[in-house]
Amino acid sequence: MKLYLIGGFLGSGKTTAIQQAYAELVRNGVSAGVITNDQGVQLVDSRFMDSLDIPSREVTGGCFCCNYTRLEAHIRSLEQTEQPQIIFAESVGSCTDMVATVVRPLQRFYPDLDISVTVFADAGVLLPVLEEGKQLFEDSVAYIYDRQLEEADMLVVSKIDLLDADRRQEVLQLAQKKYPGKTVLGQDSFDKAHIRRWLRTLDEQGETERRALDVDYAVYGAGEARLAWLDEEMELHTDNGTAWQAGMELLHRIYEDIVRQGYPVGHLKALLDGGRRKIKISYTAGGRLPDTPVPENDPVDNVVLLLNARVQTEPDKLKQLVADAIKDAAARRGCRITSRKLSVFRPGFPRPTHRILD
Repeated sequence: MKLYLIGGFLGSGKTTAIQQAYAELVRNGVSAGVITNDQGVQLVDSRFMDSLDIPSREVTGGCFCCNYTRLEAHIRSLEQTEQPQIIFAESVGSCTDMVATVVRPLQRFYPDLDISVTVFADAGVLLPVLEEGKQLFEDSVAYIYDRQLEEADMLVVSKIDLLDADRRQEVLQLAQKKYPGKTVLGQDSFDKAHIRRWLRTLDEQGETERRALDVDYAVYGAGEARLAWLDEEMELHTDNGTAWQAGMELLHRIYEDIVRQGYPVGHLKALLDGGRRKIKISYTAGGRLPDTPVPENDPVDNVVLLLNARVQTEPDKLKQLVADAIKDAAARRGCRITSRKLSVFRPGFPRPTHRILD
């Protein structure tokens, strides 16, 4: 069995790539499963995987490294119940040091597992980092981003389609120069040919010599502590069949308010559930609103909205910003918005179960 460990910063396109890769594998008769991971417990990605009938498990309440036992238990559970040939394990976007804390323990305790490490980087975020040394986030958060790239077997420069041809070539050349020992792929994860190339490269990759990183856990922990996590499930009720539109307008308002305040966005993900139909919306650090169409011929009065926000700011400030946007949206639309579950926090200090350096 193969384990494709997928890392990369918040909003780098990991989940989209996994969903598309899973569909490609199934079309070709290859069985697969997915393990998702987050610091929170209300995960948009897990619910969306369920809606697509993808065999999945989730490790919540912390990263893989700090919940290693659960990760291994989920690998064994999928192996026993689904018998997958491939498992994608997507680490939370604020996690690093995976070689020492995840790969090497799995190699020691699960020796038959064939492991590869792919790290995703949003092309629009990576290019200014490589070109100008410009960082979207403050230094301690940028430290996590840098460490993630360093430990990749394969670096996938995602959302490459959002750059023009010259900029695409530039970011790929700079990435290959910066990381000469790594396989570097430019990828649009909605392009089936790109997904097939990624899967083929993973399949053909031989045993990789990996070194454990020298990670300063004080800086790593400080970086995670600069990020506010907000998970909220709410119900939107309208009397005129416009609940989809109300949900989308609320999400745009939240994102625009975050940008207006100058808070760097890791990601802002949401799942709108209208019963018969579910729509996933993702906003990331690139400052571009998602092109997600609202269902025109599906009037509904009620939708459930699950929001996952990962933003560099104070948790109380993020909580108040979202609350103000909800209040304003309800008044402008004349709809009722009821919060079901709300969690706002900072990630705890990373304390890995295992850390094997040699």
